[in-house]
Amino acid sequence: MHEYFRSNPCKYLARAYMQIGEGGQNLALAALSWVEMPNVDLASNLNHLVDVDVGNIIELSRETKKFEKIIYDERTYISGIKGTFVWSVEVKPVFQTVSDSLINQIITDTRQS
Repeated sequence: MHEYFRSNPCKYLARAYMQIGEGGQNLALAALSWVEMPNVDLASNLNHLVDVDVGNIIELSRETKKFEKIIYDERTYISGIKGTFVWSVEVKPVFQTVSDSLINQIITDTRQS
């Protein structure tokens, strides 16, 4: 992904993360990213790279001390494209007590249109 952005600089990049659930037990993290590419073709290529697991944008939560060891490695995500904008949301349980149904609901609720 790093090489793609070096060869095809984006116009805009935003990252965010949200803590969802109860901090003591049922906590999940949702990592969000929005990228604006210079044209539709580059946006489409970026969306394809995200979807085929070539890589992703480093999650903002990994740059905080509290969550730096949380790795979004199971690809519970959704992504999309609208014109020159590409967005993605990845969800990772912090504790094993987070159910699959909650993870799927988070993914559904964060869907961009």
